[in-house]
Amino acid sequence: MRLGKVKTHFFSIMLAISFVLSGISVAIYHTGALSYIYDAVSLVTVPFEKAAEGIDSLFLGISAHFADVDELRRENELLREENARLVAENRESLAVTEEYNKLREFLGLKNERSEISFIDAKIVARDVGHIRTFNLDKGSFHGIKENMPVITGDGLLGIITEAGAHSSRGMSIINHNTSVGVYLERTMTSAVLTGSFEHYGRGLCKIINLPTDADVVVGDMVYTSGYGGMYPKDIVVGTVVSVEHEPSNYTLSAVVQPAADMDLSDYVMVITESRSVYE
Repeated sequence: MRLGKVKTHFFSIMLAISFVLSGISVAIYHTGALSYIYDAVSLVTVPFEKAAEGIDSLFLGISAHFADVDELRRENELLREENARLVAENRESLAVTEEYNKLREFLGLKNERSEISFIDAKIVARDVGHIRTFNLDKGSFHGIKENMPVITGDGLLGIITEAGAHSSRGMSIINHNTSVGVYLERTMTSAVLTGSFEHYGRGLCKIINLPTDADVVVGDMVYTSGYGGMYPKDIVVGTVVSVEHEPSNYTLSAVVQPAADMDLSDYVMVITESRSVYE
């Protein structure tokens, strides 16, 4: 009996609560209070949602950045490899072109000087000190011997001083031990050209023992005379750059800038035989 009253009482309470909630819902719906509640909830939740979106965007951005960095590194590495390849090809091409031009120049010289026999060679080492020597990549096996003149496409470079089987050594005309019979083209004055301790540091040599009244001026061209039997006649030697009085022996000397530059020359020709020398 008491249990039945409890159930009835509980049922009445729950029914009353239902009516109250229903009333509240209807009131919220009709008054628009639902939007205020939604706004209130949004006010709390939206910052968190935006923060979450920001974190997602940040991680996506970081991932994309590192992906871009890796891609840039790969591209840079490929560019470096390509650049190195192009530089090597360009260097090789320039070397081939230089060799071709020199050989063509030498061929022209051979055609012009049919009385002279040549061997092509390459300078593989240089001593740019006061001795001024150079090493060639060819020797006695190729027909090169001691005392053979060495020229470039520009003019006389020096003379062979040693000849091994497959290499040889030469000495530049600015070396103080050299002596070359020459003449001044403008006046046909014969003279002797030697190296000079005074001028070798500037890559110069000089004509010595000219008479004090010799007609020699700056700009005069100097050629080999062929006298002495070592150097062929009419090989360009250089240009007079200054004239000096020698007070010790009352003569003139003419300082000469060689036409051939040992420091810039890579390809040379060794004169193995000539029929244009005077004994």
